[in-house]
Amino acid sequence: MGCNLLDMRKVINFLLAPLEGRKLTAAYKPSQRKVLLIISILFSGLATSVFIIAPKHQLVAYFPVLVFGSLGCYGLLAAVFASDQAVANLWNS
Repeated sequence: MGCNLLDMRKVINFLLAPLEGRKLTAAYKPSQRKVLLIISILFSGLATSVFIIAPKHQLVAYFPVLVFGSLGCYGLLAAVFASDQAVANLWNS
């Protein structure tokens, strides 16, 4: 029993709902998804780098990890699981 794309979309629907719900007349280009994926990977890498080099005794140093890690994860989920219209809405919002 494998996990397919529709099952994963149901699980993360609460995250994708704000993007899917808006009906804008945005034109989708395949490059938008590729750029979103690249930027999300860069944000996740930045969060990982800060986590590794941040001083362990200063909790405020983990704020960038939280911010960039959240943006990176959300962007990765949107790039992989969101519909074409949702990706176009993300770029036009």
